[in-house]
Amino acid sequence: MIRVLLVEDSQTVATFIATVLAGESDIELLPVARDGVAALEAVAETDPQVVLMDLELPGLDGIEVIRSLMAVAPRPIIVLSGVLNADGRNRTFEAFEVGAVDVIAKPGGLGAEQVRTFRGRLLQAIRTMVHARVVRRRDPSLERGDGVNDEVAARGLGPCRLLAIGASTGGPPVLYDILRGIREFPCPVIIGQHIVSGFEAGLARWLASTGHRVEVADRVRDTPIVNGRIVLLPAEGVARITGGLLQIVPDQVPDRLHAIDSLFFAAAEQVGGDAVGVLLTGMGADGANGLAALRRAGAMTITQAGSTCVVNGMPEAARRLGASRVELSPEAITAYLAGIFRARGEEVARSS
Repeated sequence: MIRVLLVEDSQTVATFIATVLAGESDIELLPVARDGVAALEAVAETDPQVVLMDLELPGLDGIEVIRSLMAVAPRPIIVLSGVLNADGRNRTFEAFEVGAVDVIAKPGGLGAEQVRTFRGRLLQAIRTMVHARVVRRRDPSLERGDGVNDEVAARGLGPCRLLAIGASTGGPPVLYDILRGIREFPCPVIIGQHIVSGFEAGLARWLASTGHRVEVADRVRDTPIVNGRIVLLPAEGVARITGGLLQIVPDQVPDRLHAIDSLFFAAAEQVGGDAVGVLLTGMGADGANGLAALRRAGAMTITQAGSTCVVNGMPEAARRLGASRVELSPEAITAYLAGIFRARGEEVARSS
């Protein structure tokens, strides 16, 4: 039985969530905590396995609750967000920064399809997160990690014309740390992060606080792929790369091709061995086939070490296919990429 604590001050929302979870034989919804202080007390008294957290709470707000829980009683925390204005989106990603592992948008209405979509997403998240590895937040180090051997380091010193990164559950804080740990990107960077539709702009703004230029790819107009620019794929559609332009097109074969796979396949086709592909934490298998295509094309392919993933689904799927040349912690990934770009900068300086 999965014990779930809901932290929500709205009686209407609490009743709705209770209705959604009713009848699930493997889920027990504990008494609702109506404010931040009550949430901390409830965790201490009932020891829930998963916490559903609204961020807008009376007294101690949701961000402070998450920060406190992750310091003294870490466990998977799923943010329930109904705010799509700029401030609300930024607070959502601030929650990732202090330890939340997922975000689910509350339905914008109570239509049958909206409720069905929300219910399916919530049940999947709860059943996945109960097995998630809660990762404590640490600052990235630019020291090379133990997982980087000499052969891999030497392979990475070649040119990098495109860095493609894929991530899902648990990915935003890892992406943030990687970007924060690298001073300058001498190549284009494209990120495929599974995210709720409508939250892409907030994620881009949050990642831009690392000091880099980050933008969301336009769904209508092609986006130029430019050195030093970091482009985030939108929540819907798949990637194509043509003549230095990133295109977002509808996914015509959703059972075979997904957002991260499409990014890696496009990078393999257009850049080949001069690309670097990185697959981070996430559930499912999106990115595994694409990373295998990158490796076959001669690219450097990296997966996040399973012991550091919130959910080890995507990296492990890639490793099972033999798609990963090396498995590294987030700190080692940061150090490794920094080494590639530092060597590349020195090479360019010598040739100029």
